[in-house]
Amino acid sequence: MSRDNPRAVKITQAIIKYIALSDQPLSEVENVGFLRLLHVLEPRYDVPSRHYMTDTELPKLHVSVKKHIHSLLQASSAFSFTTDIWTSSVSPVSLISLTSQWIDESFTPQRAILHAKQFRGSHTSQAIAHVFEEAYSRLEEIQGQLNQPIKRLQQDVQTRWNSTYYMLQSLIEQKRVLGVSEHELPDYLTTHQWVLMETTVAVLAPFEELTKKVSSYDALASDVIPAVTVLVRLPNRETDEQI
Repeated sequence: MSRDNPRAVKITQAIIKYIALSDQPLSEVENVGFLRLLHVLEPRYDVPSRHYMTDTELPKLHVSVKKHIHSLLQASSAFSFTTDIWTSSVSPVSLISLTSQWIDESFTPQRAILHAKQFRGSHTSQAIAHVFEEAYSRLEEIQGQLNQPIKRLQQDVQTRWNSTYYMLQSLIEQKRVLGVSEHELPDYLTTHQWVLMETTVAVLAPFEELTKKVSSYDALASDVIPAVTVLVRLPNRETDEQI
């Protein structure tokens, strides 16, 4: 049975899921008892090597799970985040994780571990705070290496629309920095997402300018009405230009 045979593909996927879900070592595919079991179940199946499972199947499973979690998160509008520290039962290693919780459309509680990393030393409050500050420390380090001003990424605030504009703007400003640290991040932005953000910022910029103008103490209705008229026409004009 060839490796790309549909049945062989399903068996290989089932094996890597079994290893991941039951915390088995990847060397399980070389276990004599496991090999004999598979031979009885499907004599035509050629069990892949441990290196193949490690280098090919495990990354594919990671991508599949990642896409699934993304789809779950996109279906919800509110989340809470918690962190926890846990120690491996098979080795003296502690891990600190970031977990997201949310309620799905059927009001069922859901959760997913978004990231985990090794946690060294004592589990003190100072040590935990230091772990969360490392993302900003690394960001500042790369900003210094690239001779860019030290800035932090802005966060979105649900009650202020222009905070979304500031958040996207800060990401675009740090595009080069984030590109350098991309391999250290649990996730990264695609080229299409960068273009979408840049377009969104360009569209929102006039709205942000008007918001600051009409929020000043000396703003007049005579200033607001013509500005709003221009803004109503602006999105249609930019759409026509893109077409």
